[in-house]
Amino acid sequence: MKLKTSITILGGCLLIFLFIMLPIVLSIQEKKEDIVASYAGSAFSLIDVNNETITEKSFQGPLTAIFFGFTNCPDICPMTLSNLDQVIEKLNDNEKKNLKIFFISIDPERDNPQIIKDYLNSFKNKIYGITGDPKKIFVLSKSLKDYKGNAQRILNHYWSEVEHANKTPEISELDSPMEIKLLNWIKDSTFYKENVEKLEIQAQFKAGEYLKALDPTYSHPNYRTDFLMTYRDGDEVKNLIIEYDGFVEHFIDRDKVNEFNYSHYYSEGDIEREKILEGYGFPFMRFNKFNLGKDPVRDISKKLNSFFL
Repeated sequence: MKLKTSITILGGCLLIFLFIMLPIVLSIQEKKEDIVASYAGSAFSLIDVNNETITEKSFQGPLTAIFFGFTNCPDICPMTLSNLDQVIEKLNDNEKKNLKIFFISIDPERDNPQIIKDYLNSFKNKIYGITGDPKKIFVLSKSLKDYKGNAQRILNHYWSEVEHANKTPEISELDSPMEIKLLNWIKDSTFYKENVEKLEIQAQFKAGEYLKALDPTYSHPNYRTDFLMTYRDGDEVKNLIIEYDGFVEHFIDRDKVNEFNYSHYYSEGDIEREKILEGYGFPFMRFNKFNLGKDPVRDISKKLNSFFL
């Protein structure tokens, strides 16, 4: 049986419609204030937050909105769902009755029905939460490279987030001996040990690619940073880029540099990169041989505690 459902996105909300384990056809027609999309697919089976079966028939109706995301998503998911929640408030009772909104997790290994249920309870209007068996359901029907434009950018952003969320880097992911030392110092710090459940660390964070996924106008280089540390405590989310600055690689006029003036001798490239990324909301914490004393674990712990707490 073939299914065809009309999906409208109101108020400029950006939703990506990607049906997983289905042969999908996406067609998007832009209008003045909305985007109309349609999809067609074959039979499938998922589960909702009450562990009840969801099939293609559940999406039949006058109007259906589908949002693919995950509960650990720090920005696009809660922002878009919140915007959609506000749009729904402006609808009359009959319009609300005819509208179904589905949130489908692309990270089912973490997003079990109860987690999704708790997540969606923070929104005022009814949003149906859906997940499923990751081995059977959440497999892309085609490669990300086959998608174009906004769909490709947002999907790349999602999969980057899913790949790295709640992950501490492996030593093999690191590029230099000092990065390995820095990661070990961080993990040995009191701050890390006391807050490990609230922390995520990405090694070799592809900041440039990440920002291009969120902002099509981003025209700066594909910057990488040593680490991105994210602290999550309830609704509070803080990001911090952590770098170890090798003396030869990051400083100019090295014969003049000392522990009192080192911040004035960073290379132009380092300064530009820091300013650009901080402009996008990614503050820097830089470590080097001048600002780490005899006890680097203690020094790092104090700095992280001061920044996050």
